[in-house]
Amino acid sequence: MKATMTTLVKHLLIVGLSFLPNFLSGQTTQLQQENFESASTWTASGATFTTTNAYNGTYKAVIPVNGSSITSPVINTTGYNKIDVRFFVKSNNANAGDKITLQYRDNSLASWSDVRVVEKGTPSGISYRDINDNTNYHALVGTIFSTSSTFAATSQFRFVTTSGSSSRQFYIDYITVSGTKDNTIATGPGGITSNLEMWLRADLVDGVTIGTDGANVNIWTDKGKGHDAKVIDATNAALTVKPVYRNNASKNINFNPVVEFGNTPSASASNYTYLSNKAELQGTSGFYSNDLFIVVINDNPASLVSTSSSVDLFCSQSPASTTYAKDGTGIGFGQYSIRLDNEVVSYCIGTTPDPVDPDVNTRGYGLAQVNGTFSGVNIINSRHNSTNTKQELHSNALSISNTEVGTPAWVAVQNKRFWLGRSQLFDGSFGGRIAEVISYSARKNDATERNRIESYLAIKYGITLGTNGTSQNYVNSAGTTIWNIAPTGFNYDIAGIGRDDAAQLNQKQSKSINSGAVITMGLGDIFTTNAANTNTFGADRRCLVWGSNGLAMTNSGSPVTVSFGPSTVTTSTDVTNKKWKVVETGGDVATVKVSLATTDLASLPALSGNDAYVMIVASDAAFTTGVETVFLNTNGANQECFYDFDGTKYIAFGVAHEVIASRHITIDGVDDAVKVSNANDLTGAFSIMVWARPTGANTALSDKTIVSKHNGTTGYRLVIQNDNKIRMEWNGNSLVSNTTLPNNEWHNIAAIYNSGTLSLYIDGVLDKSGSITAPTATTSIFTIGAEYRSKSSTVNVFKGDIDELRFWNRAITLAELRFIMNQEINNSGANTIGKIMPSTVTKNDISALTWASLTAYYSMNTYIGTHINDDSVNNNRGSLVTPDKTGVNTQTAPMPYDSAANGLWSDTATWTNGTTFALPSALSIIDNSTTIDWNIVRTSHTITSNGNKTLLGFFVNANTVNAANDSKIEVSHFLRLNGKIDLQGKSQLVQTYNSDLDPTSSGSIERDQQGQKSIYNYNYWSSPVGAINSTTNNNNYTVNGVLRDGTNTATPVAINWVNGMDGSTGTPINLARRWIYKFQNLSDLYANWTQIFETGILAPSNGFTMKGSGTATATQNYVFVGKPYNGRINGTVSPNNINLSGNPYASALDAQQFITDNAAVINGSIYFWEHYPTNNTHVLLQYQGGYATRNFSGGTPPVAPFGISGLGSSARVPNRYIPVGQGFFIQANATGGTIVFDNNQRTFVKEDAPTSNIMFKNASGANTQMSASDHFNDNTNDSTTAEDTFARIRLGFTSHNGNHRQLLLAFMEEHATDGWDYGYDGIVLDDDLVQDMLFLLDDKKLVIQGVGYFNASAIYPLLVRTDVAGEVKFMIDELENFNPNQPIYIYDNVTNGYHDIRNAPFALEIPAGENTSRFSLRFEKQKLAVTEFDWSAVKMTYLQGNNQIKINNELTDGTRIEKVMLYNITGQLLGTWKTDNMDQQEILLPVRNVSTGTYIIKADTNKGSLSQKTIIR
Repeated sequence: MKATMTTLVKHLLIVGLSFLPNFLSGQTTQLQQENFESASTWTASGATFTTTNAYNGTYKAVIPVNGSSITSPVINTTGYNKIDVRFFVKSNNANAGDKITLQYRDNSLASWSDVRVVEKGTPSGISYRDINDNTNYHALVGTIFSTSSTFAATSQFRFVTTSGSSSRQFYIDYITVSGTKDNTIATGPGGITSNLEMWLRADLVDGVTIGTDGANVNIWTDKGKGHDAKVIDATNAALTVKPVYRNNASKNINFNPVVEFGNTPSASASNYTYLSNKAELQGTSGFYSNDLFIVVINDNPASLVSTSSSVDLFCSQSPASTTYAKDGTGIGFGQYSIRLDNEVVSYCIGTTPDPVDPDVNTRGYGLAQVNGTFSGVNIINSRHNSTNTKQELHSNALSISNTEVGTPAWVAVQNKRFWLGRSQLFDGSFGGRIAEVISYSARKNDATERNRIESYLAIKYGITLGTNGTSQNYVNSAGTTIWNIAPTGFNYDIAGIGRDDAAQLNQKQSKSINSGAVITMGLGDIFTTNAANTNTFGADRRCLVWGSNGLAMTNSGSPVTVSFGPSTVTTSTDVTNKKWKVVETGGDVATVKVSLATTDLASLPALSGNDAYVMIVASDAAFTTGVETVFLNTNGANQECFYDFDGTKYIAFGVAHEVIASRHITIDGVDDAVKVSNANDLTGAFSIMVWARPTGANTALSDKTIVSKHNGTTGYRLVIQNDNKIRMEWNGNSLVSNTTLPNNEWHNIAAIYNSGTLSLYIDGVLDKSGSITAPTATTSIFTIGAEYRSKSSTVNVFKGDIDELRFWNRAITLAELRFIMNQEINNSGANTIGKIMPSTVTKNDISALTWASLTAYYSMNTYIGTHINDDSVNNNRGSLVTPDKTGVNTQTAPMPYDSAANGLWSDTATWTNGTTFALPSALSIIDNSTTIDWNIVRTSHTITSNGNKTLLGFFVNANTVNAANDSKIEVSHFLRLNGKIDLQGKSQLVQTYNSDLDPTSSGSIERDQQGQKSIYNYNYWSSPVGAINSTTNNNNYTVNGVLRDGTNTATPVAINWVNGMDGSTGTPINLARRWIYKFQNLSDLYANWTQIFETGILAPSNGFTMKGSGTATATQNYVFVGKPYNGRINGTVSPNNINLSGNPYASALDAQQFITDNAAVINGSIYFWEHYPTNNTHVLLQYQGGYATRNFSGGTPPVAPFGISGLGSSARVPNRYIPVGQGFFIQANATGGTIVFDNNQRTFVKEDAPTSNIMFKNASGANTQMSASDHFNDNTNDSTTAEDTFARIRLGFTSHNGNHRQLLLAFMEEHATDGWDYGYDGIVLDDDLVQDMLFLLDDKKLVIQGVGYFNASAIYPLLVRTDVAGEVKFMIDELENFNPNQPIYIYDNVTNGYHDIRNAPFALEIPAGENTSRFSLRFEKQKLAVTEFDWSAVKMTYLQGNNQIKINNELTDGTRIEKVMLYNITGQLLGTWKTDNMDQQEILLPVRNVSTGTYIIKADTNKGSLSQKTIIR
C-alpha cells in the first residue's frame, strides 16, 4: 500500500495462527504453550502475573521496563528446521524507545541471542515503531531457523525488557512455541521440485484434500517445505472476518477451488496490532523473490487501472529494511507504492524515501506495468533476472513490466515472512480469490523448468500462456510437448485436461478462462467442480489440450459434406467459423463430455425438422478427412456430447441436416460396425425386430452380430452363428433357433421377451421359445453389426445387410409384429403407424403400440452428419464412420414388396430385388408349410398369380393382377385398387372381417360367372361390384353398368340389350331386358316383382333376375366389372316381408354365418330359385322350377311354388357356401329390421367344391384344384368346418300327380331342441301348394326341422295336403349318418297303423283336403310308459332375476340328471355342471357372463338326454 509519513507507523508484524492447543498443521508441532491461567511454567524475574487486561483468559505476565524477564521451561527443539514463538504484547505506560526482546539459548550455560526486538514508538508518525500505543494488544511472532541457530533438547526462550522504570511495563500473554520440520518434497508444480519452497494449493487446502465450500480458512497448509499460511488467532471471537474457502461454480477458477479474501481496498488502513477484523493470512517464512508464482483474480475491482486503490496481494519484508518499513515488499495492484506512478501491477522491495526523490535510482526498487488495465485470472510471476540483479514481472508467461525504479536498491528476499491479502503495515485490502501460490529459492531456467510450471498452471486454471493467438508450447512434467503451437492458427483460448502425477495435476474438466472461450470438456462428464468429477485417467501424463482459431461462432457459409455409398447418400452440415484443434498425448484419454451454451450456436441456421446441433470432428483442419459428427444433447441452457478423441483432431460446431433415402447398411465382415453409445439396455420385457441378409462367413469365421451391447462377458447380443442359426443371449443365457437362415436372402428376425420367456420369430412365424431370466443393464456400447468392446477391440462382425432395426420396451404381439413386418413405421402423435398402411385402417393391429414404447428405431433411411438416425424419441444415433466407414446401399428388403416387371407372381424377375428375398406369400422357412399370409405388396405391372395369395395389405397401383387357375386373392387388412384385379374362372377376391377397401380406389375387378344358357330360364343374380369411382365404396349399380358378355373371357364386351322376350347369341350376345326384375322388401305377392330393365338402380346386395342368351355351350359366361363390394353392407326388410338379396362379394358367402348374423331379422332360412332344365317357355303357368331351402340343419331341393306348372324336378340341395353372383330370397321375421352382410361371412370356396351351393344352372365346370405341394399354384379352397356327422332323414312325399316334396329332419344334438330353433327349423316359403307335406311345430310349418339328440320315442307331426283324392306316397329319399337298423315309421292315426318306410314307400289313397293330425313320423310302434320316458316330467327353466338355471325332476323311476350343459345358438359350449349329487327335485345352477340371446339347456340323465331352448335377457 502506498504510504506517507503522516499515516505510517512501522511495525514488524506476522499474521498469526489461532492458538488453540495443538491446532497446528502438517509438519508443525506445538512444543509449548502458556496463557498464565494456572501455575506458570515460565519463570519470572522481576515480573508478575496479574489478572487485569489479559489478552486471553484472566492472567497475563507483567514485565516492568527495568531489565525484568520471564523465562520458558526447557523446550526440546531437536530435529526441527524452524521454531516460531507467537505471542501477544501490549505496552503499559511505556515510553518511546522502551523495548522488550524475545531471546533464545540452546542451553543454560549459553548466552542469550535476540530473536525479536519489540520497540515502543509514538503515534505521532515521527517515531513509529512496533508498538505505538499503550492501549492495544499486538500479535507478534519471532522465528529462528536451524540454519542460523542451534536447536537442542535444552532450548529456552525469554522475554526481557530494557532498563528504565518499573512504572512502565509490557504485558505478555498467550505464548505458543511451535516447531516445523521441512516436508520431503516428491512432487512439484510441473514436476519441478528443485528449490521448491512454498506451494499453497487451494485444491489441497489442508495439504491432503479438498476443503468445504464456505468454510473459513484458518490454515492453508503448504505442500512445499511447510510454510503454512494462517489467520492470526482463530480463537478470537471478535475476529469474524476470515478468508473463505470456495469450491462452487460461481467462485472456482476453471472448476478448481480458491481461497477468497473479501476485503475492500478503499477500507484498508494502517494497522499495527494485526488484530483488525479483515481477511488475511500470514506465514513466518517461505517468501523467496527468486521465482514467485501466484494464480489470482481480483474481484474488487474486477478491472484494475492506475487509479485503483492499493491492493496488497502477496507481500513480505525486505531484509534491507526494518520490521516497520513504511512501504511494501512484494506483489500488489493499483496504487501499490509511492515509488511508482500510474502503476497497475507491481513488484516492490523495501521502503522508499518520502517525499519521493525525482531520481528514480534513489528510490526503493520497483517494477510495474503502468497504465492500461489488468483483469481476469492471471498467473503472476515475479522472478530474478538471469544475473540476479533485478526482477522480472510476468503475467500468463508474458512480460508485463514497462517501468522500473530504484534498481540500486534491488535485493534478493530469502525465506522471509509473508502476508496474503495485506502487507506488513496495512490491513486487509485484497478483495479477490487466490488459487495457488508458489515460491522457489532459485530462478527456474527457461529451457527445462519454467515452461513446465507455467504449463501446469495453465492447464489447471484454463489459462492461455503468452499472447492469445500466438501462445507457446505446453509441456508435461517430463518436458514432453502436450500442445504445439505449430502449425499456427489454433492458439486461442487454450485449455486442457490431464493427469500428471509428478505435478499432482488431476484436471478432469476445463474451460478456457478467456472471454472468447466457448467449450468445456470434462473427463466422462462435467460436474460443478473438478473435485466432484470422480472419473479417472487411465495412466500418468495423459493429456487432452485444445485451442481455437479465434474466429466468431458465426456460420461459415461452407457446409461440411460427407458421402456414403456405394448407393450415395450425401449429408450436409453448416459449421461455425470458430474451430478448434484438440490434441491427445501420453496415451488414451477416455471419453470426454463436450459442452457449450446453446446461445453460442445462435448464429447458425435455426433448427427445423430433424436438424440437429452437432460437433464436427475431422482429422485435418480443412475438415475433409476423417470427418465425424457427434450429436449434441440439450442439458438446461447447454448443448453437450460425448466423444473419445484420439491423436490430433479438429472440431467445429454446426447444424446437421437430415437426408432421407431408402437404404440399408452393408457390413463387410471385417471391421465395419455402427457404434452408438451406452444406450438401448434391455431390462424386463422387450422386443427386437430386424431385417437381416447374411452373405456368408465373416473374416474371423465367428458369430455374425446383428446387434450387441456386450463387453465379451456381460450384456446382450443377437447374432447369426457360423451355422447360420440365430442366437439371442445375455449374461450367459441363450436361445438358438431351430432354423438355419439361407445366405443372400432377406428374412425378418424378431426376439421377444416377456415374463421369463424368450421367443424367436422368423418372418413372423414362431421358431423357438425358451425360459430365461430377465436381462440387466450394462455400461457396454450398443453396436449394430458387430460387438464393440473397446476402440481397440471390435469383434464378431456381421457380413451382409441389415435394415429396419427396432427395439421396444415391451413384448409386441404377433399381430403387431406381422402388421409392421413389411412396412416402415412412423409416429402420429403418441401412436405408432405404418408408412404403407394408412393410419385410418380399421384393422389397426398396432393401435396399442405407443411410440414411447419404441426405445430405438434404425430405419437406415435417415442420415444426418456421419450417422444414421435413431428415429425413436431417444435419438441414440449410430456412427457410420467408427471404427470403419460402413457401406450404405439402396434398400432391397421388402418394405414392402414392389413389382418390377410383367410376369408370374412366382418369378423373381417380377419383383424389385426379387433374388434377395423369399417371394410374397411364400412358405415359411421354418416348416415349409406355413404360408406367410401377412405380406404387404404393391404392384404396378401385369402379374399373374396361379395360386392362392393371402396378403395383409395389397396396393394395385396400375395395370392388372390376374388371379388365374381358379385361385384366390385374400386381403386381411387393406386393399387399394387403382389398377385391375382379373378374377379369372372361379378365382375370388376375399377381404376378411374389418379389412378395408380404400374408398379412393379408382380401379376395378373382373369376375367370371356362369349362368343358365336358356333364353327361358331365370337366374337369380347379385352383383359383386358397384359403379367405379374414387371417392366412395359400396355404390349402387345397374345391370348394364356392371355385367359384360364374357363369351370371350379374355375380352369381355358390353351386352346388347334387346326388347322382346328372347335373348340370342351373337357378338356380343343379345339379352332380353324385359326379364330383369327385383323384389325388395315386399310381401309375398307375385305382383310385387318390379321390372327394372338393365338401367334400373340396384343397391349392394340387391338381387335381380335375368334370362340367358341361348348359347350353344353348356352355360353362358358373364363377367362382372366394377369396384368390388367390401365390408358391412346393410339392407332393410320390414316384418314378414321378402327380399331378393344375394351374395354381394367377389367371394363365396357362408350361408351359416349370414343366418347367424341376421338372427334378429330373418326367419332363419334362405331360399334359392332354380329353373329346371326342362323348362322351355316364358309362360308363368308353364314354368318348371322351384325354391330350395337352406339353414343350419341342411338344405332341401327345390319345390315348385303355386302358380306354375309344377312339372319338372331337381335333386339339387343348396349347400353352405353361396357362390359369387348368386341371388336368394330371405324372409323377415315378425319384427324385421336391418339385414347385415359383412366380411366375416366371406370365404374362398369355389363353385365346384362339395360344400358350395351350385349356381342354379344346367351345367358346372370341371374342378381344376391343384396339388398343395406346388405352393405358388396351390388353389385349394379355404378350410371349412369338417363335414358334420349329424344324423339326417330326408323324408319324401309324392302327390297323386307326381309332384315331390322333400322334408329334412336333422338331429343336431346339443345345437337344437325339439322346440322352435332359429336357424335349425326352416319355415316353408311357399305355403300355398295344393299338394304338399310339411312338418308341424306348434303354429309353424317347416320344410326343415332341426331337433336335438335322436329320441326313439319322439313323434314328429306331419301336415299332408292334397287338392284331389288320390294316391300319395311317403318314402325315404336319403339317410345321412342314421342307423340303418332303426325303424322309421309313418304312423296313420286313422288306422292306428305303423308303416316302416326304410325299404319301400308307404302308399295310400287319401281324400282331398289338409290333414294336420292324421300322419306323423315315428320310430317306435308303441309308446313307452310315461314314468320312464315322459320327459315332460322334467322341467327346465331360466330364472331371469336370479341368473340361474332351474331344473325340477319329477320322475319317480330313478331317473337322475347327471350333467347339465349350456350352449349358445351356434353350438358353442358355455358351461358344464355336474348334478348327480344334487337334490334332483330342484337343481339351481348359477350362470355368469352371458349376454342377451337365445340359448339351449341340455341335460344328460342315466336314461337319455333332453334339451330345452331358453331366452336370457
